[in-house]
Amino acid sequence: MQNHQGGNSRIFHDQVHPYPLAAFSRPSRIAFYASRRFLGNSSLHQHSADYHKHYKDEFDCIEAEAAAVDELIRADERVDFVKIDIEGGEYQAFLGMERIIAKQAKTVVFELNRHMLQADWEPFTQLLHDYRQTFAKRFFVLDATGATVEIDLDIVLATGECPYLVMSD
Repeated sequence: MQNHQGGNSRIFHDQVHPYPLAAFSRPSRIAFYASRRFLGNSSLHQHSADYHKHYKDEFDCIEAEAAAVDELIRADERVDFVKIDIEGGEYQAFLGMERIIAKQAKTVVFELNRHMLQADWEPFTQLLHDYRQTFAKRFFVLDATGATVEIDLDIVLATGECPYLVMSD
């Protein structure tokens, strides 16, 4: 299969394995609130009244099958890079991929957004501190050129948001 530039669009066919599942802390069925107007604002958390003051939006509640990623990826598989942008589900996803984060993934890039994480904000920040302490993870942001710049985790957490936080060995 060729893409529009003549390249092979299946270049990663033997390295990428899609699963029709939500990344979560455990196998289960979860509620997902799909925005009718702003798809990027869909989340596993219902939005607060404050959100609805700023956005004229409606949501449909969809049930989705979820799995712990640790149960999908073998412990002996190589994992170089993980990219997560799941609008507030990051904490639950990290819980379900703790082995991968601790022992396999060299780099994890994720969005940090206090408003989307809601009640998961505090436990997620503690989990990130634990990764820094226990697994010697380091944190980076991207500068204007896309290069990584190491940053103190507490500085990023104080802002409450970062669109591309990089966690690496």
